[in-house]
Amino acid sequence: MAVEEKRARIEKTAGLSQAGSRLYEPYRALGYIASSIPHSIQYRGQTAFITTSIGRSFHVYDAEKINLLFVGPHFDHDVVSVLSIGDETFASTGGRVVVCRRGKRVCELEAVSRGEINSLVQFGDHVLGISEDNTVVIWDRNTRELFTEIEFERESFAVTALVHPSTYVNKIVIGSSQGTMQVWNIQSRRCLYEFKTMGSGITCMVQSPVIDVLALGLLDGRILLHNVKQDRAVMQLAQEDRVTALSFRTDDVPMMATANSEGDVALWDLDNKRLMH
Repeated sequence: MAVEEKRARIEKTAGLSQAGSRLYEPYRALGYIASSIPHSIQYRGQTAFITTSIGRSFHVYDAEKINLLFVGPHFDHDVVSVLSIGDETFASTGGRVVVCRRGKRVCELEAVSRGEINSLVQFGDHVLGISEDNTVVIWDRNTRELFTEIEFERESFAVTALVHPSTYVNKIVIGSSQGTMQVWNIQSRRCLYEFKTMGSGITCMVQSPVIDVLALGLLDGRILLHNVKQDRAVMQLAQEDRVTALSFRTDDVPMMATANSEGDVALWDLDNKRLMH
C-alpha cells in the first residue's frame, strides 16, 4: 500500500512538472541593462524615460537617476525592437508586436506573417515597422489593427530605415541599402518622390531640429544633412566605420552625436563643421 501511495505521488509530481512549474520562471536579469538593440526614449513633461531591450525582455528606466522602474515580461524569443509611447511599450519579438503597460503584457498588434519586425517607429496614431520580408508594416495604435502594408522588391530597394519628417502630413521617408530614399503617402500608398543615390547604403535616419532637413547615416561612415524638400545636401561629415545611430541636442545648441559599430560616439560642432570629441 505504501509503495502504491509513493508511486501515485511521483506520478502526480511528474504531471505537474510536464504542465510547467513557475518555480524557476525567469524574473529579472541582474547587471544586464541593455543589448545591441537601439533603445527608445520618450519625454513626459520634464522627465525622460529610457526603454532598453535585454534579450527576451526589456527594462524601463528613469533617465535622470537611472532608476529601474519596470521590467517587461519574459518572452519566448529575443526582443528585436522597442518603442515607448505614453504608458505603453511596444516590443517586437518572434514576429509579433506585444503591447505592455507598466511592464505588464496587455495585448498584441494584429498579427502579420512576415517574419521579424524591426525598427518600430511612431507616426501620429500609427506604429510602423520594417518586416523581415522587406515590407513596411503600419498599424493603428488605438485599434491595434493592421492599417496598411507597403511591399518592396529587395533587389532594387532593400528597406533599412524610415522616418517621419516633421510637418509632413501622412508622409514618411524610407531609406534603402542601395543608398536611395523614397517619400511615401501612407494614406494613398503612393510613392511621391525618389531621391538619387547617396553613394552608399543608408543605415539610419533621424529628423534634425531644422524643418525639411534629415540626418542620414551611411554604410561607408559618412553623415549627410539632406534637405528633402529641395533634394540637396546641406552638409557632409565622416567618421570611421558605418554609422549606427544619430541624435541632436534639442536645446538650440548646434551639436550632433553619431555612433559606429565599434561602440564609438562622436560629437560634432555643426556651426564649424568639426569634430569636438
